[in-house]
Amino acid sequence: MLMGAACSEGSDAVCLSSGSGEVCADGSGGSIEFSGSGLEPGSEVRLESDDVGAFVLRADADGDVDPTRAAGVVSLFSGTEFTFAVSAVAADGDAMAGDITVST
Repeated sequence: MLMGAACSEGSDAVCLSSGSGEVCADGSGGSIEFSGSGLEPGSEVRLESDDVGAFVLRADADGDVDPTRAAGVVSLFSGTEFTFAVSAVAADGDAMAGDITVST
């Protein structure tokens, strides 16, 4: 399992990955957008933070979490750091669990 790796070159996103799947958070635009790929289709992605509480995203039929349809977190202060406990299941069945820390 990899934590804290950039999702793609040129991206400010921080990802949790395992096997074929990844869940990412990108705070570069002042709010935090969540995305995912390579997840078990229809599975839940659970995110929890002491600052904002818990919420659940759902992977679509392709195993993706689309940031344009997913929940996000808005910070009123630039440079605010958030840590989210993440749990998800990759398409290959690997359980993913860990923390993502992202700044706005």
